[in-house]
Amino acid sequence: ERKRRIEEGLQASDEAKLRLSQTEQDVANEIAKARQEAQALIAQGQQVAARIQEEGRTAARGEAEQILERARTEIQLERDSTIAELRREFADLTVLAAERVIGRSLDRSAHHDLIEQVLAEAPAAGAGDGTGKA
Repeated sequence: ERKRRIEEGLQASDEAKLRLSQTEQDVANEIAKARQEAQALIAQGQQVAARIQEEGRTAARGEAEQILERARTEIQLERDSTIAELRREFADLTVLAAERVIGRSLDRSAHHDLIEQVLAEAPAAGAGDGTGKA
């Protein structure tokens, strides 16, 4: 009876060792699977981060281009306005100078138009005003 109980105990011990070994193997497999899933999630997160960074760079480049284009347009408008103002002032000064030289009043409107026409036809007049005239 004692021998039978010892054999049953040994057999139960062997079965417990076998189950423990199997459980340890299952746990090791689960840990390995969890590591693989974690690595996949990390890689996916890195890809998403890289995509977001690239989208941010692209958006920043686009915004910078828009700002530059607006600045160029504003500069061109300001330049054109300044050139027009300088032409008006030059015409007014020319008429004033002619009035003083001649000593009498000239027809400002007619002379102003004549001066504008001469300035527009002058070789250097269109060189930098963006009209393309030569």
